[in-house]
Amino acid sequence: MKLLLVRHGETEENVSGIIQGQRPGTLTEKGKLQVAAIAKRLQSEKIDRIFSSDLSRARLTVEAIAASHALQISYSADLRERCQGIYEGGERDVYYSTVKKSGLSLIAFRAEGGESIYDVQKRTDRFLDSIWPQYQGQNVLVCAHGGSIKTIYTSLFKLALEDVFPRVVDNASLTSIEILAGREVRELCFNSVDHLADVSSELLSVNKSDA
Repeated sequence: MKLLLVRHGETEENVSGIIQGQRPGTLTEKGKLQVAAIAKRLQSEKIDRIFSSDLSRARLTVEAIAASHALQISYSADLRERCQGIYEGGERDVYYSTVKKSGLSLIAFRAEGGESIYDVQKRTDRFLDSIWPQYQGQNVLVCAHGGSIKTIYTSLFKLALEDVFPRVVDNASLTSIEILAGREVRELCFNSVDHLADVSSELLSVNKSDA
């Protein structure tokens, strides 16, 4: 199985420093251009099945990708971003300050009404178990979030979350993993963003035309 992991495009909340968690999120103009760029990159990629988080920012991203492949999208709540409970919609700096005062790591901290990263890993593990070994030999695209992509990667490579969680997963990036027989894995690319090289200049052109 070839697993293609795509993070959603940039959102207003990403830019504003707002904790999104499981709120829908609103794509920025840059985010929409990022989505178009990742869709173009994957246009000629062989894809057999498409799965996605059911949150709006992921839906808008994956729909653009799926448009070139004539495939139905299967949505799963197991692929959602970490629920941040009472902090969703609040400022990121306030959240980080609270985590620091708690004495817990960002991974272990669980907001009231929310999840820890370990909780996220449990549900993304459930998702992985649901597609393996059913889609062996196929190319499976998964559109998700920074947190859920990291937990998927961590589980597949049998790493510690503490080692993977600090790594960056950019908006509209591609991480590709080959899963071999016996569930052995090989990284093909991690956080690849070559396709986004022209997004900033495209955004400048759009802004000039709107002026």
